[in-house]
Amino acid sequence: MRQLGEQWIENGRMYKAVKGLCERCCVSHLCNLSADCPMVWGLIAIDLGPVNEEGFLGCPFCGEFPTIKEELDENDESIYAVEHECEAVVITTGWNHDKQEVKDAWNRRL
Repeated sequence: MRQLGEQWIENGRMYKAVKGLCERCCVSHLCNLSADCPMVWGLIAIDLGPVNEEGFLGCPFCGEFPTIKEELDENDESIYAVEHECEAVVITTGWNHDKQEVKDAWNRRL
């Protein structure tokens, strides 16, 4: 069962469950209001766009994919951040010990 704000990857694209009126869900196999369809719970799936092989959405300004940076902290433990620079903007997530959390921070949309 999808929750409000939940994001998932399917067929190389990322989707997000949001409140809304179903005008044709972006996830084609969910449009029949089956038990798997977010609309059953008053949610619809919006298409956030394609993801790369690492699961990152493209930049909202240029469409290019970011890179994940890894460094060592003062205790020699790995920390990660997502960085991207284009003509429109420089985007950097904060540093975190959890690689998935920085990826989720980058992919958070709407």
